[in-house]
Order: sequence, then C-alpha cells, then structure tokens
Amino acid sequence: MDLTEVSVLDALDHWASETPENAFIQWRDEAPQTYVEFHERTRRLAGGLRELGVAEGDTVLVMLPNGLEIVYSWLACNALGAIEVPVNTFLRGAFLQHILEDSQAAVMIVDAASLPHLASLDLPERLRTLVVAGDDAPVAVGRVPAVAYETVLASAPIAGLRKAEFSDLSAIFYTSGTTGPAKGIMFTYGQGCVSARNYLRAAGAGHDDVFFCCMPLFHSNAQILQIAAPLMAGARISIWPEFSASRWLNEVRSVGATVSNMLGVMTEFVYRQPARDDDADNPLRILQTVPAPAAIVGDFERRFGVTCIDGYGLTDAGMVAFRRHDEPLVPGSSGRPVDDFEVVIGDPVTDVQLPVGTVGEILIRPRVPFGFMRGYWRRPDVTVEAWRNLWFHTGDAGMIDEDGNLHFRDRMGDSIRVRGENISSSEIEAVLNAHPSVRQCAAVAVTAEIGDYDILVAVVPAPGASIDPGALLRYCEGRMPYYAVPRYVDILSSLPMTATQKVRKVELRQRGVGPSTWDRMNEGYSVPRA
Repeated sequence: MDLTEVSVLDALDHWASETPENAFIQWRDEAPQTYVEFHERTRRLAGGLRELGVAEGDTVLVMLPNGLEIVYSWLACNALGAIEVPVNTFLRGAFLQHILEDSQAAVMIVDAASLPHLASLDLPERLRTLVVAGDDAPVAVGRVPAVAYETVLASAPIAGLRKAEFSDLSAIFYTSGTTGPAKGIMFTYGQGCVSARNYLRAAGAGHDDVFFCCMPLFHSNAQILQIAAPLMAGARISIWPEFSASRWLNEVRSVGATVSNMLGVMTEFVYRQPARDDDADNPLRILQTVPAPAAIVGDFERRFGVTCIDGYGLTDAGMVAFRRHDEPLVPGSSGRPVDDFEVVIGDPVTDVQLPVGTVGEILIRPRVPFGFMRGYWRRPDVTVEAWRNLWFHTGDAGMIDEDGNLHFRDRMGDSIRVRGENISSSEIEAVLNAHPSVRQCAAVAVTAEIGDYDILVAVVPAPGASIDPGALLRYCEGRMPYYAVPRYVDILSSLPMTATQKVRKVELRQRGVGPSTWDRMNEGYSVPRA
C-alpha cells in the first residue's frame, strides 16, 4: 500500500495491522502506546460517540489542550464519518460563541478547565451533550447534560474505521480573516494527505524518526504535520503540553526526537537562550521553521546541528512550498512550490501574473483533486470571492525569485498575526466598541520586537468619558483570547477617515507607537491565559 495516497484512517489501520506492537504515540516522556493500543482506544471512543448519537456527516466540537485525548477525539470522529471541529482553548466570549453556533454541532468534547467559559455563554439549542475530559464531569452545564470522557472511552469499540475518500470532509478549522468573525475552512482528507506527504518528502522522514509535537493540536499545522505525517510514515510521536524556549532542547533530548516544527517566533525565542557548548549535542536533524528568521537561521543551524526546512502554507490550502532537507539554505525563502500546486505572483487588483522578482499577491490552485479545502463552511459568497479568476487569493504578499524560490513578505489585508495566531481586527473592535466609554476604535498591527506583530488600538472616548487603558484591557479579558488583548492603547480625539468615512488604518500603522502611546509591557500589565 502506498501510504502517501491514503487517508489518515487508512494509515492507522495499516500500521495497527502490519506493525501492531511498534511504539506510536506518547505523552511527554512517558511510555508510548503501540499502534494497536491506540487503534483500539480510538475505536472505543468512536463507539461511545456513536452511542451519544454522533453519525456520518455530523460536526463535533473538540475543545481540548494538547494530550492523547485530542488525538483520540479527532480520529474517533473521523472513524464514524463525522467532522472534527477543533476549537482554540483560549477563545472567550463572542469569539467562542460564534464557533459554537456556526459549527451546528450537537456534541462537544471539552476540557473541564474550559467549562466556566462555556457557562458564561448562551449555549446553542442544537448542542445536546458535553463530553468532559479532566476532572469529574458535572451533571450539566446550563441546560446541556454532560458525561465524563472516560465513561465514553470505556464503551464497546466499533468494528473498524470508516474508509474515507479524498473528497470527504475530515475537519472544519476556524481561522480569522480580514473582516468579520472567523471562517470555517472545510478541510478534506485529500488536503491532509497532500500536505503530510510533501512534508515527509521535504524532511526526508521515515518510520525510524521520532516527531516532537509542542504546537497546539487545535491548529492544522500540528494535526497534519506533527500527527498525520508521522502516522503516514509509521513513526513515533511525543506530544508535549506547550512550547517552552528554556526547556525545549532538554525535552527533545529526553525522547530522542529527530523531527519537529516551530513557528519563526519560536525559533527566535530558542536562539535568544544563553548559548551552551553542548547545544549541538542533540538528536534533532530536521526542524521546520515557518518562516525561518533570515537574520539568524544560518547561525541557528550551525549552533544546534540541525537543518531548518522553511515552508509556506495556510490552513485554507495546506503546505504549498518547502525547502527540502537536501537543498541549500536560502535565507528569507520558503523554498520552491511542490508539484501538487501551481503558485504564481499576481497583481492584487487585476490578478495578472507579475514578472520574476516582483512583489504581489501569492495566488494558488491545486493540481490534485480535493487536495485543497472544499470552501468556507456556510459561506459560499466568501468562497467565490476567494477564488476570483479561478485562483485562490491568499491575501499574502510575496515574490518568486529567478531560482523558483517563494519569498513570503507580509499579510496584505487587515488580519493581524500575533505569536502564530491570526486575529481579525474587526473582532477586537467589536469587543471594544461595546464598552460604554468608547465612541470609536480601530485595531492595527505594529511590528513586534520579536516575531510577528503586536496589536495597537486607537480609541476615541465617548463624549464626556475618560478612558483608563489598564481598565480597558481588563474589560477585554474574558471577552477575547489572551493573545488578542492589545499591547498598545492610543487615546485620540478622532480617527483619520477617508472621504467615504472609512478608517484610514494605513495612517495609523504608519504612525505606529508614539510618545503618548500606552504600552502594557512598560506598565507591568500581564494578561492571564486562563
């Protein structure tokens, strides 16, 4: 069987049959589960979900932190033909409410730590059952009955995993765009397969490798590149609760990890750790860094004795470009587009293809049927808009050099990227505009000292009102995820406007952080994650 052409379910079936006692997955440095043990537990959870009424085509919300439970939940949903809807565990307020309603799910698998945030919401009528992992499950949250995760996991197993087609939906990943609430990306089995196999080829990875996963598993990057790809290869996976720059290298060593993933900002955090003579004494040989910081990537490779394979992708499309492990380093480049996609640089207005070396919008279309998302969940209008002139518009600026390497430059729209999370400025503004002392506001991205961007909000007080920036941020807590709480607050008498009364955000971005800007970092203000 060519496992580069099958679904993640077929790959799990294959290895559970062919190498049942091989180590597959472990929590941190604990004893790993074998392929056959994981296969059985997945079938048991699927059996319990079926008893709760989950059927083919249903959406199932999964709001869990990193751990084996989120992987069981994802694959158990798919084993029934249901559609996993992973939920960022840091979402709060209207951000979370929107996904609960839009997903149309009747069952939600959720960690006990997130229950207080659910209890503060108006849970949709359609939601009928909560499966609670962690502490003892309550009888109900509001009107919605609850059952313990372990109870569901102890159910009789289903006979076998469903056979999925490339065109079938495996998940709906919600991601923030430039305007409005998050959009649901209809992710296919084919899309996951294409990204996973191209990652394995770029990394030169196989069944002898050990993959280190510390990125959040509610995102597609971790699910596909750090779980589906090693599963396809028959490799071993070690899952960790979160990334820690100070502990990362010792954690990698503790499990003998040979392959891992990082965002560019994480690479910078590791690089800023005090250098040691034994930094290169580690088993890691491949580290995907997206994007690899051009100024440090060469020294990072030498210091840690690792090859950094950069790449370019987005949840809507998957990974479309890679630097292969056996190719020379080109700092600032994402590598060359893979054969499964056509990638060009187009004029942002006309979509006309631009010459080599010219910066424009990155446009994509797949060469593999269903190797791409099926569209945006319940948003056919947005789907059509994104596919203008039969090209998918990424909203990213970039260029292709004379050697065919793709170079990502920046986001083109009004989406803000903070520590690897995409945030819609309009969602931040909706929260702040509901504050009684705010007349008008605008959220923009300003360059961060490390990594992507920080968030600045320009605020015009309501007539007769005064605004305390610290109090304004406390108002944001609980109403938005911690990473969306602005760092900077500018109190202005008015916002710059266009002739059609739209905020001139380009002027606010150019103005940036000034002498009068309030900075929560300088004020010692810390935003709690809980």
